[in-house]
Amino acid sequence: MLKITSDNLPSCCYYTLLNGYLEINCLEDFIIRLWSLLTWTCLITFRGHIQPVFDVQFGPFGHYFASCSLDKTARL
Repeated sequence: MLKITSDNLPSCCYYTLLNGYLEINCLEDFIIRLWSLLTWTCLITFRGHIQPVFDVQFGPFGHYFASCSLDKTARL
């Protein structure tokens, strides 16, 4: 099992919603961003983690997403 630490943290992760119009991503700045792929603009930012976010995934129907961070929390 791979243990994620600050030494091997991915610098960016992203996930495109099934309809192809929205993308969510996270970076090392602790912020999750929801993007419109039609207008190439950031629609909203989500804050709350106090350490870098290393993964974010939409739920099966795209109504919510989950994120996990080095602060040892997962958020919906």
